[in-house]
Amino acid sequence: MDNKHTGISDPNLHTFTGIPAGEIPARLAEPFDDPRAYKGVPGGADLTDISTGHMLERITQVFGPKGLGWNFLFNKEDVEIGSPVDKRVLVRLKYALFQYTLFGAEGQPQVFEIVTSGANTNSLEYAEEGARTSALGAAIKGLCFQLPVYKGLLDHHNVEQYLAGGATKQPSGGSETSTGNGKVRSAAAKAGPAAAEAAEPEPAPQLAAQPGNGGSVHPGEFVINVGTKYRGKKVRELAENVLAWFANLEGVRASLFPRLASAYAAWCAGDQGAALRDAVSAGAGHWSRACAQMLQMHRTLGDDAPAQIERCLQSPDWVLS
Repeated sequence: MDNKHTGISDPNLHTFTGIPAGEIPARLAEPFDDPRAYKGVPGGADLTDISTGHMLERITQVFGPKGLGWNFLFNKEDVEIGSPVDKRVLVRLKYALFQYTLFGAEGQPQVFEIVTSGANTNSLEYAEEGARTSALGAAIKGLCFQLPVYKGLLDHHNVEQYLAGGATKQPSGGSETSTGNGKVRSAAAKAGPAAAEAAEPEPAPQLAAQPGNGGSVHPGEFVINVGTKYRGKKVRELAENVLAWFANLEGVRASLFPRLASAYAAWCAGDQGAALRDAVSAGAGHWSRACAQMLQMHRTLGDDAPAQIERCLQSPDWVLS
């Protein structure tokens, strides 16, 4: 089902709480007054987590009570539960609808829908909730929810300064964003469109042969050459909490690359890494082409690029199963 925002033609439309339709993005984008709404995600990737409670509060303030001003609908058939690995399981909510209701001057309701999806890795009871939260966050992100975070202006490092009106610089490089239990990422520090166009493609990950082991590669010798904070470091040099983040496939990464989770399960079952090698090889080509396509859209589509890129990321054609 396609998004139905194009049907908004009545200038008198407003939410259950009386907010005019045209003011919805600005209201959702407003930073929370409570700094506790923004927390760092445990691990080494320097993610900013937007509290699920604060998110639900803002949705209710803008649209009204759930069931009256908004709703979140999905079928159990669209919940996909992977095989447990070390008591953790990947749960994907493949299709869901975020609905919100606007009312005309005479009180007549009109329901609008946003198609969404999400994923989360955790113990089963938390992973299911996390997948729903991930999908809900992905839906309202399209309505500019917490836009300063996604634009790289606000994160858990500078929140107090930002709320005090003194944040004038971008957050630290490498910062990304998570919404509730479902991680929805965006780069926090951007060099601008010109730099994006001129940027060279990332080199392929480098592996060094482990001496004394017949020239074979030891996993600890993997050299990280993406991002900024850990670029150039070997896996064996990472702290345990950082390694745990790199080792876990969650959120958008999990929903776009389910093949990697099944390959990991095959490795745990004793296939000596054959499925992982195949998945990494396929992924290198698949994601290189995807990144090239996104850069091309960024160069050629102008202001229409973000929406088109998001549609591509939500398309089954971009999922590597």
